[in-house]
Amino acid sequence: MKRKLNWLWLLLAVALLTGACAAPAAPAVNINPETAAANAESTGRTVARDELVVGVQGFPGGMDPAAELSNVGTRVTYNVYDTLIRRNFLNNNVLEPALATTWERIDDLTLELKLREGVTFHNGDPFTANDVKFTFDRFKNPDSAAASAKGYFSTFDNIEVVDDYTVRIHTVAPDPLIENRLASWASWIVPKDYIEANGEEAFARNGIGTGPYKIAEYEPSDVLSLDVNEAYWEELPPINRLTFRVIPEASTRV
Repeated sequence: MKRKLNWLWLLLAVALLTGACAAPAAPAVNINPETAAANAESTGRTVARDELVVGVQGFPGGMDPAAELSNVGTRVTYNVYDTLIRRNFLNNNVLEPALATTWERIDDLTLELKLREGVTFHNGDPFTANDVKFTFDRFKNPDSAAASAKGYFSTFDNIEVVDDYTVRIHTVAPDPLIENRLASWASWIVPKDYIEANGEEAFARNGIGTGPYKIAEYEPSDVLSLDVNEAYWEELPPINRLTFRVIPEASTRV
């Protein structure tokens, strides 16, 4: 039931933290957590409604999670991407497994993580340790849009690929916050093969991750729609489509 209620929190946060409410064409959803959770227990998935529409002032410059820290952009990354470790916002921000199933301090300078098998990106590419290494190596590339996140991971020395589903993070000095960094901003895992084949600009437009929603439509001046990722590795969320619409005037949004 904890994970089912997590979805309720996430969907409410989409509406509240964007600083906007549902657009007139689709009134805000009233979700009863107890009823929704009970229904989910009996059916395997709660579908509160097909679509939730949220009015926003504007969209971020792109869908690259390491290059975008705006209010709206963060709400999108939570839905489109996964981190290795995540926080349980309903349980005092306790760290929990996500794309990493377990982690262990090998020594003062090394954290080893075992990765979740059978996960795919939205384009069908398999998630492996190579994607983890690529994600964090981008921060060191001055030509990458992700370079802006370098300072947050300044203790990281290198990412060692042990095998397809094991990585080790080596640091230049003891860092008691590695696990928290892996559950925070810019740690969303991105697809190595797609970015290398198509470039960062294409990735910023298409925003391919492993998350519970995938980008269905993106018109920067008008609309951003996210559809449920039917191949998601965990329980599917209770709303089939999240649509963000640009409504510049605050009075109209409200």
